Amino acid sequence: MSTVSAHTFLHVGIPANDLAESKQFYMDVLGLKVTKESTGNYGNAPVRLHCGDGGGVAGQQVVLFKRPRPIDRDAIAEDGDAHHAFVVSVEEFDAALVKFKELGIFHRGPIVWPTSTHRTLYFFDPAGNYLQLADDVED
Repeated sequence: MSTVSAHTFLHVGIPANDLAESKQFYMDVLGLKVTKESTGNYGNAPVRLHCGDGGGVAGQQVVLFKRPRPIDRDAIAEDGDAHHAFVVSVEEFDAALVKFKELGIFHRGPIVWPTSTHRTLYFFDPAGNYLQLADDVED
């Protein structure tokens, strides 16, 4: 028996060396939109972004957190295959295969894993976090 029964996934927190750079990346590359951003002189406050049109909907949020000290990391060596995955249309996936290589963020793909029918590709954000793009996931 579980201690609690979580009914909704709220957000994923992703570490960033530079909040402004990471925010721009997630907006420009993945099309996320700012949900909430702190104002004033506190430059280390989390930046909340969301996927899709449901601004701020639980489960569609990405929160960028400033690392206390920037690190240069090798996500694959340090975290293995751990990653954050985003879904796009087939057409956007095809375009990303080309554009991500031009941007120098592409790692590998496309891959169709034995237990799925959608394609995946893997890439890195500016802070070295490992990310996945999947096309029209139905399984």
